[in-house]
Amino acid sequence: MQMCRAFYVCRVQHPENARHGFLKRETARRRRGPGCGIAFFFFLNYLKRGFANFTEAVLRFREIRETVSSRCLCASSEAGGEVLFIARESLLLNGRSHNKIGGSILILCLWVIFLLALLAVAVGASLEGRLALARKMEQRTLGACAARVGVARSLALLHQDTNAWDAMTEPWAGNPALFSNVTCAAGAYSVYYPVDRADGGPGTNYGLRDEQSRIDLNLARVELLVSLFAEAGLGAEAAARLADNLATARTRPAENSPGVGVKTGWADSRLERGPLKSVEEARWIAGMTAGVFDKIRSLVTVHGGYRVNLNTADAMVLKVLAKRAGSREGGGGESLTRKILQFRERSGIFKSYLGAGLAEALGPEARLTEDERSRLYGMAPFITVVSDHFRGHVEGASKKQAGETRLIDFGWDRKHRKFEFWHEN
Repeated sequence: MQMCRAFYVCRVQHPENARHGFLKRETARRRRGPGCGIAFFFFLNYLKRGFANFTEAVLRFREIRETVSSRCLCASSEAGGEVLFIARESLLLNGRSHNKIGGSILILCLWVIFLLALLAVAVGASLEGRLALARKMEQRTLGACAARVGVARSLALLHQDTNAWDAMTEPWAGNPALFSNVTCAAGAYSVYYPVDRADGGPGTNYGLRDEQSRIDLNLARVELLVSLFAEAGLGAEAAARLADNLATARTRPAENSPGVGVKTGWADSRLERGPLKSVEEARWIAGMTAGVFDKIRSLVTVHGGYRVNLNTADAMVLKVLAKRAGSREGGGGESLTRKILQFRERSGIFKSYLGAGLAEALGPEARLTEDERSRLYGMAPFITVVSDHFRGHVEGASKKQAGETRLIDFGWDRKHRKFEFWHEN
C-alpha cells in the first residue's frame, strides 16, 4: 500500500514529472529528423517502454503479494474485513497489470511478425535470381556431360566396325535405338543430322554422318569440281573458271616462289591462299554466286577425302560422279544413278570400287548398258567403299526437367584416331 501510495503521489499529485519525461522523449525523437529509419526508432522506443512497463508491473505484483501475505498472517480475526479488502484491491491491481502486459506483448509480437515477413520477402527476392541461375547451370552441366557421353559412345560404336567397307546399313549410320534420346545417368543425348526424305521434305537420321559421302572441296579433282558446278547451273566456261579459282585458293603457295599473291583465287585479294577450314569459306571464291553455293552446300565438305564412298553418297553426288565418268564434257548418268540407288535400297553393299567389282555387285538384274558399264569403270578414280572421316552432331540435355540443351559438333579421323574439329556451344 505504501508503494501504491507513492506511485499515486508521483504520477497524480506531481504530473509535471511525467510531463517532463514525455517532453524529453519527444524532443529526442524530433532531433532524429525524418528518414527511412523513423519507423524503426519508433519501434525501438515502443519496445523499450513495453519492457519497462512489464518490469514495473512484475515488481509491483511481487510487492503486493508479499504485503498481502504478511498482513494475512499478522492480522487477527477481528481484522478479517480489512484483510479481505486489501486482497480484493490487490487482485484488481493484478488484473489491470495483466491486461496491460498482455496488450504490450501482443503488439510486440505483431511488430516482430511484420519485420520477419519483410525480411522473408527481401531474402526471397534476392535468392530467386540466384536459384534460377543455379538451376540453369545445373541443366547446362548435365547437358554438357550427356553430350560428351554421346560422343564417347558414338566413337566406341564406330571403332567396333571392322569391315573392309562402310555402308548405310551399319549401326553407326542410322539406329534410333542407339542414337535417339539415349539415357545416361541424369541426362540424355541424341546424335542426328538432317536429311531429305524421298518425298522431298526434311527428315532426320539418327547416327553419324559419313563425310566421305560428299565431295571434298580441298581434295577433289578439278574435273569433278567442274561437273559439280555445272550440275549447280553454271555454264561450261563459268564452271571451269570457278573450279580453277577454287583449286588456286585452296593451294598454299611455296615460300619464296615468284608471283606469290598475284593470283589468289579469292574474291578478296587480301585473303590468304590455303585449304578451306569450313564450307562457308567457299562463298568467297571468285566467281561463286549465292545460288550456286546454296545448291552445292549439302553436297560438299572440307573434312572428307580424295574419294567419295559409293555406299553412302546421296543421289545428287552419284549423279555428278556418273556424269563426270561418262565423257570429257560430262553428261547423262541418270539411269546409272537410279540403278545404284535401287541396289542400295535392297540392302546391297559395294565391297569393291573397281569397275568389274561394281558390275558384278549390281548383278545381271541391273541390265547395264554399254554406256552405264563404261561409266562404272570411269568412276573408279573418284570413288571408294570405305570411309575414314565422320561427323557427329550431338545434343545433350538434363533428364530431370526440360530446359537448355548443349550441342557438340565434331569431326573424327578414324584412321589416325584424332578429332578434326570440335565445336561446342
